[in-house]
Amino acid sequence: MYTVVYSQQKQLQTVILRGSDPTDVLPVVALGEAIHLSFDDLANLEEDYYYYIEHYNKDWSKSNLFQTEYISGFDGQRIINYQNSFNTLISYSNYTLTIPNDQIRITKSGHYKILIKNSQNELVLERKFLVYEPLAQIAGIVKRPRKISFGNEQQRIEVRVNINRNALIDFEQRTSLSIIQNFQWSTQKTFINPDFQNSNQLIFNRDEIQFYGQNEFLFFDTKDIRSTNNSVREISYETPILMTLYTQRNRQLLPYTYNPDINGDFVIQTLQGTEPAIEADYLNIDFSLENVGDFNEVYIIGGFNNFELNKESQLQFDEKANIWKTRLLLKQGIYNYLFVTKNKEGAIDASSINGSFLTTENAYQILFYYKDFDLNYDRLIGYQKIYSSDLGL
Repeated sequence: MYTVVYSQQKQLQTVILRGSDPTDVLPVVALGEAIHLSFDDLANLEEDYYYYIEHYNKDWSKSNLFQTEYISGFDGQRIINYQNSFNTLISYSNYTLTIPNDQIRITKSGHYKILIKNSQNELVLERKFLVYEPLAQIAGIVKRPRKISFGNEQQRIEVRVNINRNALIDFEQRTSLSIIQNFQWSTQKTFINPDFQNSNQLIFNRDEIQFYGQNEFLFFDTKDIRSTNNSVREISYETPILMTLYTQRNRQLLPYTYNPDINGDFVIQTLQGTEPAIEADYLNIDFSLENVGDFNEVYIIGGFNNFELNKESQLQFDEKANIWKTRLLLKQGIYNYLFVTKNKEGAIDASSINGSFLTTENAYQILFYYKDFDLNYDRLIGYQKIYSSDLGL
């Protein structure tokens, strides 16, 4: 057993896990492709960190595979690639890791977690990623809902899966389809049986395959610490430098306005250096939201905090100013974010503050699984990413 050390989790910042597509906040890579992890240690003590790989079923329960069945080589290796920050007010060490490498290679498809432990064998960081075998060809399209009552708020997905079913045993009883919106695992919807099928094609087009369109992500730009912009209202030159963003309105009450976003992602950049990984500084960012609506709790989410609802992402209510507010320490760059609440089930509710619109641009990750009873694990045999900007109306 390992112990989660929350103080250490705050110490490790700007966690970036990417695959071959740098725009995937939840990386999905083909078997044999590389994943790249980086993070900053704000203690700047050149701590030793070790990485471990774990395999999971499609519901994120631990799989029954032995480690030797899903990796070739050994994990538990020390991360040896790191650099100390240069010319920054806040010192940190930037660690990087690429898999596969000389010590380890992943040999099975499916769900994975990469775990980072410190020299005391305490878990300080974990992230999810997926590995697929390109056996199924997937085509998806976003359409308007069939029911008029959902027509202006939700987006319906139609999916066609092409595969040689003779290559897989009991194909019809062992496959399932999952769809994720904007790289947030909490949005996952799974469908077992297709609505239509022929010799080598499965078609999923039922009314239940739809998502609230939500709204475009908010953004801010902190790559230049010398001037304000249309997202930064004020800069205070202290240590760390403080950037105050404009107070946001409750967009549920406003009409939809298209603003290009990166679907919750963030990109580290700085105009004060040429190597952002070690020359971008850490800044205090003040966020605020006008108090319109009956909310008990408000949170801020984005790829920068793994879309998690926790104590660190919760805003506080300022009665005097009548706003919700929080301050986060973030590395220079361009960020997407949303203010959200919780629904009755404790899950993210983005519509209560941001509204929901059919025309919102969203990314959808489509995953196709095959249960291999002989090898006793869930194989991910197809993957495709689509965008609602290609709305098929």
